Amino acid sequence: MPATEVGGWVAAFEFLQLLRLQVQLEAPAGTAGNRIVVASLNDIDRRILRESLRAARRLQQRLQLDYER
Repeated sequence: MPATEVGGWVAAFEFLQLLRLQVQLEAPAGTAGNRIVVASLNDIDRRILRESLRAARRLQQRLQLDYER
């Protein structure tokens, strides 16, 4: 796999984890969850989230093709 493609997957994963951890840090004690309220994100974060989810979908599709062979 090309290094740039793998780097994109890693960056997408790291961004999703960052958003998740921010939600957990902002939640009251004992109520931390993993749900991200997309409406609360700024435009740039929303765009990065969208691209991160696209990268995850491409990775899933690639893995599916590799394992179906």
